[in-house]
Amino acid sequence: LFNSVKWNLAADLPLDKRSKKVKTFISPEEISWIEVWQSFVDSHLNFNDGLKLPGFPLWSEVWFNRTSPEFSGNLPDWKAAIVRKNEDFYAKNRKWINQWLRENPAFAYFPLSRRKLEWQAGSSRSIWDNTIQLRPSGIRVKNLNYLPALVAMNQSSIIGPLKRRVTVRESARLQGFPDGYVLTEVSDKAGYKQMGNAIHVGSAYFILREHVNRDREILKNTAAGRRILGSVSLAPNNPDEVFKTWGNKVSPNAR
Repeated sequence: LFNSVKWNLAADLPLDKRSKKVKTFISPEEISWIEVWQSFVDSHLNFNDGLKLPGFPLWSEVWFNRTSPEFSGNLPDWKAAIVRKNEDFYAKNRKWINQWLRENPAFAYFPLSRRKLEWQAGSSRSIWDNTIQLRPSGIRVKNLNYLPALVAMNQSSIIGPLKRRVTVRESARLQGFPDGYVLTEVSDKAGYKQMGNAIHVGSAYFILREHVNRDREILKNTAAGRRILGSVSLAPNNPDEVFKTWGNKVSPNAR
């Protein structure tokens, strides 16, 4: 059975340890954003005796720019609750947070979305040990046994230990496509969009089979229904068994 705690992207996806595609590399600016937040993580662990970061979003504008229109006025309940948590967090950690800001003056000039941290990596001590996603809502960090949902827009996740984004081919693996599946000759941007719009192969396979089994008595009443029922009944439970019959040849334009 699948165990999300033991599953690891690097080994089980698998990840390509060396990607030669330049477009997967992260920029020096992106590295600087992550490194400054890593110094924040280090300071938090140091001044809080190793206590893990809180799970709610950390919004630095609440600490340093409380008059920001984003956090003033009539806020929805969910947002007001996060603001209160941030105010309490800052009150308890004001001394070292202010020191951290003085040591990292460039932080004040980061884009607003890069001045927010969404820590969902539990007791991990390093951002670089995890998956990282640069989202409009902030920099999200999750354990390496998890990758955020693929989306049509280009928000491809960064594999922290490799300091690069997932490739289109790795995205295809995440969606259950075998390496023998031919990816058409399109730009990386279009490839990520294709994978973001795709339905996971195994999920679609499972849902179709369950629907057919549920409606088997209905399907028996027509010739077309009987053909569908026969095809599904003879198919293996796992689509990977079907993919094995495709062979191992990968298209030369596969990513």
